[in-house]
Amino acid sequence: MRCPHCGAPQEIPQRDLVPQGSSAQSEGIERNVLDYIIAHNGTISLSQAAQDLTVSPDVLQSVIERLKSAGFLNQT
Repeated sequence: MRCPHCGAPQEIPQRDLVPQGSSAQSEGIERNVLDYIIAHNGTISLSQAAQDLTVSPDVLQSVIERLKSAGFLNQT
């Protein structure tokens, strides 16, 4: 990425929650997963959630793990 003012190359640190790829897209997926979990009172079927959210079960599991690591989800 380049500085919008002078054009110099910039290195932008990635947040812990965002995997490689588009950070805006990743944040959107994380928000969608978190909203889905909240809407289902914290209990979901991974296969059904993956289907409803149109993501693979592996992606869903990865997002859930990132949300747990960031403290957005607690295991009881």
